[in-house]
Amino acid sequence: FFFETNHDLFHFFIFALSMPNHDGPTRSKHQLAKSHACDNDSDEGPTSQMEWTWKMKVYSMFEPAGPHPNERFALASRIMSGFILTIVLVSCIGFCIESLPQFTEVDNTGTRLLYIIEVTCVIIFTIEYIVPLYCATNKWTFVKTPLNVVDLCAILPFYLDLSFRLFLNGVEAPAIQGFLRCIRMIRVVRVFKVSKVCDSLQVVALTLSISKDALLLLVFLLAIGATVFATFIFYAEQTESWFVL
Repeated sequence: FFFETNHDLFHFFIFALSMPNHDGPTRSKHQLAKSHACDNDSDEGPTSQMEWTWKMKVYSMFEPAGPHPNERFALASRIMSGFILTIVLVSCIGFCIESLPQFTEVDNTGTRLLYIIEVTCVIIFTIEYIVPLYCATNKWTFVKTPLNVVDLCAILPFYLDLSFRLFLNGVEAPAIQGFLRCIRMIRVVRVFKVSKVCDSLQVVALTLSISKDALLLLVFLLAIGATVFATFIFYAEQTESWFVL
């Protein structure tokens, strides 16, 4: 394809996202109900005149791309997306702040406040993950979706950390402490939750996916160029008498 402007290219990817056979964020009512929230397991699936069950309505509130049974649920979905995005940003900011030296003490008031914020964010993320999972008929399809894997990875470190603290009863072994730090570090994946509520980031992800072959070739060519010129510079900068070409 030849695109005269970036505007045309953007609309092409929007069109690709809206294709009925695409597994991206934009899905038809038939696909949503059949794959996730429909109680009818028949092959025909729901029709355009189907009735929305309460599970489908609840599930649609957690899907910013829709479809939605009516405008009220569409508005609720947008509000939910904005709320989750705010919680993600608050969680990431708290994750950065708690790395400062003044928040390393357990008895510090600021440390306790950050922990309360962390617990609140994790509870909200857990509800965001469990409610759609409960409303989904095909649980495995829901769980293995990449964005839902990110959601699970965002909350799992907190519960692992809490479990180790409860079962180890305050053991301060260096190996255990190092393992707990690694678990806490996984929380950084919460940044990727933004892509679930931001269509523009999903367009970027689709662009990178389509262009992966060209990008790999570019990386390969850059690696060759870097190796060649690094070799030239290495030999050109040798001024010691013991260095022999």
